Amino acid sequence: MKKNWEKIRLGLVFAVCLVLWLLPAIILAEGEDSEFHLVVCGTGAEGAMDCDFGELKDLVGKTFKYVLGYIILPVATVLIIWAGFKTIWDASQGKDATFWRQMLKNVIIGMALAIGAYAIVKTFINLFFSDDGAFQPIIESVFGNN
Repeated sequence: MKKNWEKIRLGLVFAVCLVLWLLPAIILAEGEDSEFHLVVCGTGAEGAMDCDFGELKDLVGKTFKYVLGYIILPVATVLIIWAGFKTIWDASQGKDATFWRQMLKNVIIGMALAIGAYAIVKTFINLFFSDDGAFQPIIESVFGNN
């Protein structure tokens, strides 16, 4: 029973740290002078411009860049360091370290999947939404030239 409380406490500490880490980005997402500025159109202010495919491209690109750069990579880095330390520590104590090795392997696979997803989305955005993209004439004929 004590181990369950330890896991719950660790999970709560991690959740609070994650929320405190993300709070500035959530609050500043609409601010124009912020590096976290995600929403560039249709914010309801006077003179706000309409949203089109260019802003959609920017929103998707900035969101993926933020999630990958500010959440996935730092958390994965901390987990790799922690799992590596625990693997070495358990091995030096003569304990079985297969759990930590499996965790290390899963974190590396997860990072590779996240970077691969970023590459796929970036390629998709460049292919469909850039001015010289392969599908730009089709998009302009269907949706008009914005």
